[in-house]
Amino acid sequence: MEDFKYVDIFSTKGFEYLLVILFLILLLFFLRWLNTPARRRPAAAAASGQWEKSSILEWFHLNDQYFYHQGHTWVRPEAGELVKIGIDNFARLLIGSAVKWQLPERGQYLQQGFKAWTAEIDGKLLSFLAPISGEVMQINEKFNQNGQSVTGNEWLMEIRVPKLHAHLKNLLKGKIAYSWMQETIDKLNHLMTRDTRPVLADGGEIRDGFLKEINPDAWHEIVAEFLLTRDITGEDQ
Repeated sequence: MEDFKYVDIFSTKGFEYLLVILFLILLLFFLRWLNTPARRRPAAAAASGQWEKSSILEWFHLNDQYFYHQGHTWVRPEAGELVKIGIDNFARLLIGSAVKWQLPERGQYLQQGFKAWTAEIDGKLLSFLAPISGEVMQINEKFNQNGQSVTGNEWLMEIRVPKLHAHLKNLLKGKIAYSWMQETIDKLNHLMTRDTRPVLADGGEIRDGFLKEINPDAWHEIVAEFLLTRDITGEDQ
């Protein structure tokens, strides 16, 4: 005990060293917090050549009131047995804006999971599957014209679906729909090159028909795969 010597760090350089160490630790935590995915903007992720899954999900947002088919079409219940159907934002951004729609006629019966209508793009036809079974009651005439684009909230047709509640059970909604879209994004992520800037418009938003700019040769086949119509595209060409 005679050799023990008390050192007051407040009167030595030791206290200054502790302050430096504490500052570095706080700086490290701050940088890690700043670099979390939630703090990254979609444009910043794209500029770095990386696709951030959470950011892409914002581009392909889903409507919580809609029911989704895995062929990227949706169903919106109306009054009684009537529903309106359309395509989701993912499909819209894949196919682009220069689209000539070939919609079914009034009175035609659509069967869920079967070819229901087509979109002509650059001379090629892409099929869409019916998200639900029913009789076509009304067509949105706006899209029976050349070169009409459709947003993810605009409807293409209205159909009557007997026993609607039973049919809706076969579709995706809420958390299940978001999980499905995340899986779709994972699949898309494997197709993306490291340089994603050509597919982005001003503000970091994805361009319409962005996949065509990345891989124009395989564009039609890839889109058909996402729309679940790859096996029936041969009849369209």
